[in-house]
Amino acid sequence: MKLGRITALAASGTMLVGALAGVGVIGSGTASAASESFLCTDSAADGGSPVCAYANGSGALIAMRTTANVSMTHWIYPGAGEPAAEIEQAGTAGAGLCMEVDSSAADEVIEATCNDASYQTWENEYVDATSRTIFRSEWNTSLCLGYDEGTLGLHVTACGNDENWYQQFFAEDSI
Repeated sequence: MKLGRITALAASGTMLVGALAGVGVIGSGTASAASESFLCTDSAADGGSPVCAYANGSGALIAMRTTANVSMTHWIYPGAGEPAAEIEQAGTAGAGLCMEVDSSAADEVIEATCNDASYQTWENEYVDATSRTIFRSEWNTSLCLGYDEGTLGLHVTACGNDENWYQQFFAEDSI
């Protein structure tokens, strides 16, 4: 009888571990195709303080604000090594608002209704040397998302290397 109870407990424990692994609680697994967080980079003008991407509404430049602002925007974006995808403002599913290269406005990055076009699609490239991410445009793969301190917004500029701090983003779950 004791052996039966031990076997039953072991079996239920195995089922529980299997169930938890299925929802991503246990086991390393693979990175999800998308992540959600604030997207930030450092600011040379603010003594290296982080600035994060802030949505200003459809058609407007994506601004970069200091983390002192409490109403920052969460973004959903492709994971490193995953297929290129849109960078979408969290909470706008359905109609969806995405980061879009506006080539008619000096390559500013604006927010627009998601349409899965190449000018809204980004590849996430992880930089080991800095533990940061570079987002490469699928519209023009020689251009990367970058912070422009002159406009305090996002633009695409020629992709650099790991020394281009203004093109290297990090995720922040909370600010």
